[in-house]
Amino acid sequence: MYITSNFARKQSNSGKILLSIIIPCFNSENYIEKCINSILKQRFRNYEILIYDDGSTDNSIERIQKIKSSNVHLYFDGKNLGQGKRRNQLIKKAKGKYITFLDSDDYYFNDLFFYEIIKIMRCNKYDVIITPYTREKEGKLVRDKIIFGEFSGFEAGQHYISRNFGTHAPGAKIYRKDVIKNIKFSENGFSQDVTFVFNSLLSSKKVLSLDIHGYIYRNDNVSCWRPAEITKRHVYSSLRLVVEVFYDILAEYSSKKNVINTDEFIQIYRKEHLPRIKKFIEKKEGKETLYELLYLFNDFFYWINFIFFDFEIYRDYFKKNKDQSNIKKISNNDQNYVTKKISDIKFLLEKIYDENFKNTIKDIIVIYLSHLHGGGLERVAILLGKTLSDKYNIIYILDDIDKISYNHCGYVYKADIFDPQILYILRKAIYIFDFKYKDIRREHPFLLYILNNYAYKYISTVHNTKTFYNYVDKIYEYIGSLAKIFKIICVSKAVRESLESKYDKLSNISVLYNPIDIHEIRECPSIKSNRKFILFSGRLSATEQKGIDIAIEAYARTKCKNEVDLYFCGDGEMEQSILDRIKYLDIYSNIKIMGYKKNIFSYMKSAEFVFAPSRWEGFSMTLIESLACGTPVLTTKVGGAEEVIVNGKNGYFINDINNFDDISNIIDNIINKKKKDVYYCINSVGKFDILQYKKKVLKILK
Repeated sequence: MYITSNFARKQSNSGKILLSIIIPCFNSENYIEKCINSILKQRFRNYEILIYDDGSTDNSIERIQKIKSSNVHLYFDGKNLGQGKRRNQLIKKAKGKYITFLDSDDYYFNDLFFYEIIKIMRCNKYDVIITPYTREKEGKLVRDKIIFGEFSGFEAGQHYISRNFGTHAPGAKIYRKDVIKNIKFSENGFSQDVTFVFNSLLSSKKVLSLDIHGYIYRNDNVSCWRPAEITKRHVYSSLRLVVEVFYDILAEYSSKKNVINTDEFIQIYRKEHLPRIKKFIEKKEGKETLYELLYLFNDFFYWINFIFFDFEIYRDYFKKNKDQSNIKKISNNDQNYVTKKISDIKFLLEKIYDENFKNTIKDIIVIYLSHLHGGGLERVAILLGKTLSDKYNIIYILDDIDKISYNHCGYVYKADIFDPQILYILRKAIYIFDFKYKDIRREHPFLLYILNNYAYKYISTVHNTKTFYNYVDKIYEYIGSLAKIFKIICVSKAVRESLESKYDKLSNISVLYNPIDIHEIRECPSIKSNRKFILFSGRLSATEQKGIDIAIEAYARTKCKNEVDLYFCGDGEMEQSILDRIKYLDIYSNIKIMGYKKNIFSYMKSAEFVFAPSRWEGFSMTLIESLACGTPVLTTKVGGAEEVIVNGKNGYFINDINNFDDISNIIDNIINKKKKDVYYCINSVGKFDILQYKKKVLKILK
């Protein structure tokens, strides 16, 4: 297939970069010049070549620098971090609409290769185009035989995992950047590319496999996949690969109810990886390594023992070291257990990699709370994890691991002091944040264990002025002194003043306002509504604290109620007495009880104002999130509200919560004002953005 002259003229004159060619390079002085020159010979010209040298100890960098071309961009920092890390770094730097990958010891032989593929890709709007490898071994070229045709993303993912597209490597494939920009290569060990390609295909709508050859894969030189000697890192990588693949397959199954057939993958794994592991464990060091890994992963490997059932060392290990009757047998239908187990194993794999193969180990931060669903406290915990995830491994320990609705940057474990993994995590954690609401009338054994063993790295977070003693009195009861813990964080000055009025001043108390992610909020679209509405956002079951009764009574007395609805969004159910009161006041048709909304920012942006008549708060997330959406707030002078609201500008204060007529007049005046000062609202909460929050958190931890 050849490109028409019209397309050739168009692409050569546009000057726009359409294709980014990513090359990780390590000790390739004998191959890198041929690799780059094979691209420079391509008739397609609108490309960039991005090369990251991964700490080469030969003359690779000098060979690259000899090539004088404005298309070539070389990066190096002297560190050896692996192909996966370097590819991820270059994806972020790539300017092209499309991305492809080339190994530094491979090359292209067809000078029309990019011409042909880019034209087809642009004209037919494919997300990924796949072409076969041509393998070079001892001077001979052998073409891979693969399946050709057009496929959905799921179909392509199935063919890929079954090896119907030939190699599992990322080369000889061109990807639309929009599809892969949030997908990452594994960064630990070898075999880093399988899950990247797999997830890229599953994320695609249209995939084409073409019978166009152009990529030459060198098959007879030493590489990370064909090393001179199998090492502990290769064994680790093989085990990590199978865990990652099954984790992604389960995620696909649970989200789309599709089933990926793993038979071919298992056969390939048994053929290519098990011999490597067997060869390694013939040595004493190898046997000890395998036993260590199998002990940690016994439940997982018992579940997929159809892969390892003829692996005699695996069988012998469990005969000698483990009573199999005590291992939970996992049913194929028990998706929640399996997904959780593989998530745990992924964390352990990272731990093993850090302890065995890295010079610097990422410290662990634990965040302890009830669940990760539907509340402002939970959103703060999520943003804390997001803030610190680039520097630390984030572990959420929850009382209820089934209540998770927020996306999070971390691993999740159930709070169980009899679980050896939990004890390991608590021991290794550098800090333990406590976001758990405590009932002063009952015991909290998990908290007691932490305080008795790790008070020196324990951080208590105090969230409101009314019930702070629930957070703090229990700590005092368990260890007898607040000075023993590392830090007490108050969410506003008002909370700190309330705390110090009872416990005097302590040197380990800090004020840290709750954060918001302004960029995330800005990207969220507003909803479309035929009628104006006022928004209440909070726990619908917390009538007294959140002032739901105040909102109902005041709204019922407004003049605007027939023109403006009142929306209630939040977790939990309203008390029956409140529902009865709505009916009695004859405002049922004006009240919309929406329940929990994951896209609450869309509602906030469209509301006339957000109604927050709380009787007590620490520092309301609803308040600052509403302002970040450009929407003013009608609220009470509780918690940290007076530290944010400028009355009449970005919000309005309720002076007397028992004077419903006065509150209804304020509501009518806000509605009659017609126009909200969006920019003033947004600018008033800039200091609470997550970037500012990060600096303050790190300062406290330092």
